[in-house]
Amino acid sequence: MSTVIVDANLRQQLLDAKGEIEFRDQAGNLIVSCRKLTNIRELVVDGDWPTDEELDRSAKMEGGVTIDQVIERLRGLSK
Repeated sequence: MSTVIVDANLRQQLLDAKGEIEFRDQAGNLIVSCRKLTNIRELVVDGDWPTDEELDRSAKMEGGVTIDQVIERLRGLSK
């Protein structure tokens, strides 16, 4: 992972932004675009979405946990 340090002006622009954000250079060329997450429950999938068959197979598997259980576990780790 790379880290980019932003100044106070850019920080405020990012905090005020909603939805899709585009970063462009002074000539207007797109550098990168991203989506601001506003809800911890939003799912970001890197790659292809699972097929219906994969979802059905996953739903039938035993021993899984719910999203709420995962969130609660993560909150517990930060304490």
